[in-house]
Amino acid sequence: MPARPERPRTYPSAHEVPDHRLDSLCHRIDQAVVRATGGATDELLSELVRAAVDAFVEHDADVERAARRVGPLMDRIGQRQAHRGFTSADLDAAFDVARSALHKSLDSVVGDLVNRDGQVGLREDLTTYLARLHVWARRGLDRTHRLRELSEPERRARMATAAFGRQSSAELVQLAAVSGLDPAALVVPVISLDAPLPAALLDAPGSIRAAEPTAVLVAHTWAPEVLEALVDGPAVTGPAVPLAAAGDAVALTRRAVRLLRERGTSGRPRLVACEDLLGELVAESDALLAELAIRKHLSVLDGMPARRKVDLGEVLLMSLELGRPTNTIARELHVPPQTAHSRMKTVRELFGEALDDPLQRLELVVALRAALPRWRTHL
Repeated sequence: MPARPERPRTYPSAHEVPDHRLDSLCHRIDQAVVRATGGATDELLSELVRAAVDAFVEHDADVERAARRVGPLMDRIGQRQAHRGFTSADLDAAFDVARSALHKSLDSVVGDLVNRDGQVGLREDLTTYLARLHVWARRGLDRTHRLRELSEPERRARMATAAFGRQSSAELVQLAAVSGLDPAALVVPVISLDAPLPAALLDAPGSIRAAEPTAVLVAHTWAPEVLEALVDGPAVTGPAVPLAAAGDAVALTRRAVRLLRERGTSGRPRLVACEDLLGELVAESDALLAELAIRKHLSVLDGMPARRKVDLGEVLLMSLELGRPTNTIARELHVPPQTAHSRMKTVRELFGEALDDPLQRLELVVALRAALPRWRTHL
């Protein structure tokens, strides 16, 4: 949109308008639009009118800055009205009503604050402001209509691109809405290391499948044990997130998949949750932070033989990550129970209160995940 030519301002600061007059202006515009559209009280419309008035005042009648601030909300109401069957002509008519209500109310709001020349300038700026907001709302309306006109296969393909190709999260939410999915519902990424995922997951109600059959977003209501029974090979589940955050969850899950491919899946369950790889993911993502964690927490092991470091580190890491009894840890590590208990006693003596602090426990996991592979190379 080209910039408006500069012209001298002919009215005082918008901050001089009393709050009760602004409240009255919002109410009049709100009610005029509601009456014209034949609807009932509309919370989103009221929020929108209030936000538009506040932005104009707070930015002291800077039309462009105020419009940019309110624009996303205008886009949202355009989307909402498209779902309600509004046409572009309906939207134009609603803005005509809002413009008329604004100008009719202006004298009672600022008549004693602004002279005639000032009112002319103010009306021009407000007309420009409404035009900018109209453009934002029209974008949301038109885009939603275009999405609604897509065929079901086309929408599914676009959703896959948005979710798994790191495209716009806003488009994913809009596509889900026009496809009858709940944009607020939580979804979980499931990504297989190699084997195709079963149709029971790929084609389940509410699922969004990727272009390749090894990745899908499923409803968070799937029980982990059911998912594990369905997958045919090693796979990873990501965190449960709303659709708007699906791209980030997919990216994290793919990192976990790469990590398992590099380090192997031996000794792990067939279905691994990202949260069970937290320490490895953090250590892998930032080597400097991992090194700092090693220096902070594992210096008490300096000077010990590599074998002793590995023995104590493995017991401590399994205790931190799994929270299982020492006898269970002994079985996992294939050592006698008394050996595991002895090592845990040493660990307690060395690390003390850090083992009871949630933040330090996480830092220890990161440090151990980074340090253990190094120590093992010296065995």
